[in-house]
Amino acid sequence: MRTLIEEMNDYWAEFGKDEPLEAFQRSRQLVIEESRDGGQLDPETGDFENINGVYSHLFHLCRNRGMPPLADTIMREWWKDWGARQYRLGKKLHRAWAAFHLSILFLETGDHGME
Repeated sequence: MRTLIEEMNDYWAEFGKDEPLEAFQRSRQLVIEESRDGGQLDPETGDFENINGVYSHLFHLCRNRGMPPLADTIMREWWKDWGARQYRLGKKLHRAWAAFHLSILFLETGDHGME
């Protein structure tokens, strides 16, 4: 069985050079589908190390190709999804890794908001 990271790598190998937005969209859709209840990235049933690894991998695929807005998008979606689930489930879900990755982008891009 292929891992989610292997599937994402295939998308980026096929589309990443000429159509990086297509590679991102396919990878993002894979993450969304697997984040649903019972999926590999469901915080209730999934392995956190695997979940963090998949999101981190997509973050770095985008960031290393000079697409920080897409890296930012995937981390914000992770943060938002887990925040909503945390409220719905009534239990704490650790979102520190999403915040960590967003902090990296903040420091690298120097985007400190309006001054």
